[in-house]
Amino acid sequence: MDAVFADVPDTKIRHFAAQAMAYDVAEMRECVEAKRYTLTLALIHRMQIRARDQLAEMFLRRVATIHKRAKDELEGTQRNQRGQVEKLVATLDGVLEIIQRDTNDTDAGREVRDYLAPLGDVEALRQSCAQVKASSGNNHLPLIWDYFKSHRSVLFRLVHLLNIQSTSQDMALLKALDIIKRYQDKHRIEWIAEGVDLSFASERWRKALASSESGALRINRRVLEVCVFSYLADELRSGDLSISGSEEFGDFRAQLLPWQECVALLPGYCDKIGLPPTATEFVSSLREWLTDTAQALDKKFPECRGDVSLGPQGEPILRKVTAREIPPSAISLHMALVQRMPSRHVLDGLANIEHWLQFTRHFGLLSGNETKLKEPAERYLMTIFAMGCNLGPSQAARHLAKKDISPHMLSYINRRHMSLENLGTAQRELNEIYLHLDLPKAWGDGKTVAADGTQYDFYDENLLAGYHFRYRKMGAVAYRHVANNYIAVFRHFIPPGVWEAIYVIEGLLQARLSVEADTVLLRYAGPVGGGIRIHAPSRYQADAADSKLEGPDFFIALRRASNTSTSTVCSVTPRTGI
Repeated sequence: MDAVFADVPDTKIRHFAAQAMAYDVAEMRECVEAKRYTLTLALIHRMQIRARDQLAEMFLRRVATIHKRAKDELEGTQRNQRGQVEKLVATLDGVLEIIQRDTNDTDAGREVRDYLAPLGDVEALRQSCAQVKASSGNNHLPLIWDYFKSHRSVLFRLVHLLNIQSTSQDMALLKALDIIKRYQDKHRIEWIAEGVDLSFASERWRKALASSESGALRINRRVLEVCVFSYLADELRSGDLSISGSEEFGDFRAQLLPWQECVALLPGYCDKIGLPPTATEFVSSLREWLTDTAQALDKKFPECRGDVSLGPQGEPILRKVTAREIPPSAISLHMALVQRMPSRHVLDGLANIEHWLQFTRHFGLLSGNETKLKEPAERYLMTIFAMGCNLGPSQAARHLAKKDISPHMLSYINRRHMSLENLGTAQRELNEIYLHLDLPKAWGDGKTVAADGTQYDFYDENLLAGYHFRYRKMGAVAYRHVANNYIAVFRHFIPPGVWEAIYVIEGLLQARLSVEADTVLLRYAGPVGGGIRIHAPSRYQADAADSKLEGPDFFIALRRASNTSTSTVCSVTPRTGI
C-alpha cells in the first residue's frame, strides 16, 4: 500500500481519505470506478497509519500500567511490613542494650541467645529480615513479571507486526529484541547463555538480569523480556526508536532537510534573523545577551517587591494577592451597559456576519464540486449553530422547528460539506476582520497569549482519555492559546501527561494571523527544578539552564524575536496577573 502512494503528496491522500470517510455506501457506488478505487485505497492507507499509531499508543500505556501495578504492590508490601519492621527494630534495640550493659563477650553472647529464645528460632528472624530487605527501597523490578506474563503474548504479537527501527546508530536494544523473539516459544529455557549487549539498560536492570555461575555470565530470559519491552516503550516515547509507516511515531529525520541543503541556507538564515554565522561568535553574543537580561531583571526587581520576594536559598516566592474591592463606578458602568445593550440571538449574529462577510463560501463539498443545496448559506449557519453549541443534529432540528430542517440534513452537511481545514480557514478570516475593529484594540495588542488547558470528560475507552493527576479523574485536556485581546488563536486536544510545552511553539506556528504573538505565558503549579527545557518539534527549542523555581505559580514567558518566527528564548517572570 505504501508503494502505491509513494509519489502522491500527503495532503492529497488526506483529502481523498476524508472524502471517502464522509461518503456512505450508496454515494460510493455513484462514483466512477477509478475514483471509487482511489478513494477506497486512500482511506485504507490512512486507516493503516492510524492503526499503527493507536497500536503503539496502546503498547506504551500497557507497559506503563504494568510498571504502575508493580510499584503499587511494592508500596502495599512496605505498608504491610511496617509492624514487622518495628518488631525487628525492637529486637535489635534489646540486643544492643545487652551488649552495652555486659562487657564480657561470653556472658553477653549467652544473654543475647537467652533473649532471642522466646522469639523462636533464629532462622525465623533471618527470614523476616530477608523479607524486609527484599522489599526495601523503591526497586519494583522483581515484581513486574507477575503483571507482565498475562500480557506477554499480546506484546510479542505487537512487536512482530510493527517494523521498529532505530533513529540513531545505537542498535543494542533492537538486537536484544531479536534475541527475545528467538526465545519466545522456548519456555523451558530460563537462562540465556549467548552474549547480550546490555548497554541500553541501567545498572539496576543489569543486576536483575545477569547471573554468573561456574564463571559463565548468563541472562535471565524472563527479566530480559520485561527489560526490553520497558525500554522499547521509553525510546518510542522519546523518539530514539520509530515505527515504519506510522505518523505519530514515525522517523522524525524524514521531515528534516538534508544537511547539505541546511549548510547552503545557513548564511542567509543567520543574516535574516540577525544571528552570528560562526559558533564562537554565536556563543559570545548569547552570553552577552543573557548577561544584559539578567542585569535588567535585577534592576527591575525592586519594583516588584510587593508581589515577589526572595527565600533563604535565593529562590523567588510569590506573595498572596489580596482581592480589591469593586468600586461603585464599575458597578454603575456595568448596569448602564446591561441596560443599553439589547439581547441578541446567536443565529441573528451569525446571519449578520454572513451578510457582511459571506464566510460560508469556505464550505462546500469535500470533492470540490459545486454544491447543489437549496439556500446553502442558511443551512450552513444552522449546522454551525447545531454543532458549535454541542446540541447535535437531533436536538437542533427539534428546537429550530423549521419544516425543511431535519437531523439528516444537518448531519449530512456536517459530514459532507465541512472539515477541520475549511472551518479553520473561515475562523481565521473572522479573526482577521475582528482584529481591525476598535474594541479588541482597547483590550490588548494580541502580542501576548496565555496558554492553559481545561479538562473534559471523555469515554474511558479512548486513546485521548487518561487519568489527570491534577484534576484526579479521567478525561482529556483542551489546550488553548488565548491572546490578550480575547481571541482564541489555537486549540488542540491532548491526553493527560504529555509534554504541554510541545504545543507552546506549535500554537505560535498554527495561528497564522497577521498579528503574531511573541510572548506565551505558561502557568506551572509547584516546583520546577533542574533546568527548564521546552521540547519542540524540529529546531524550535528553548532552554533556560539551571533555573530552579520553588514558588507556587510562575509563568514561563517564551519570547520570540520580532523579526522571525523561528528564534525563541526562554525567560522566567513572576505572575503579576493576566
